[in-house]
Amino acid sequence: FLRNSDLLRVSGFNQSVLTAIDRLVVFLPNATPVNINTATPEVLAAVIKDLDIGASRRFAGPQARRKFTNLGEAKAELKLRDDLPQELLAVGSSFFIVSGVIRYGRVEAQTLTLIQRQASKVEVIWQYRS
Repeated sequence: FLRNSDLLRVSGFNQSVLTAIDRLVVFLPNATPVNINTATPEVLAAVIKDLDIGASRRFAGPQARRKFTNLGEAKAELKLRDDLPQELLAVGSSFFIVSGVIRYGRVEAQTLTLIQRQASKVEVIWQYRS
């Protein structure tokens, strides 16, 4: 899968399901932990055991202004007993989505680009134009 719309080929997915999850899902080229500093409350509630959506919204809602440097800090803030799973969560990311507008003369196109930052380079994974 490359685009969320590819999920429409999967039994049980329809346009209403896709619309509900579209802003929460992106396909990456490899398994990648969720960045606890930038994830939405819905994603965090889905990934963190025993974290309900209300607590997740208080932790990661629009008012959240902190940046955790390790998962232990996030665990303490959430007042959780169990450690946060390192295979599912991280405090950083190497993938970023960039949206923009390309203009050439009178021609204009919207773009959405997935980039991956690696040690000494940035690679474009995919780009869509409309």
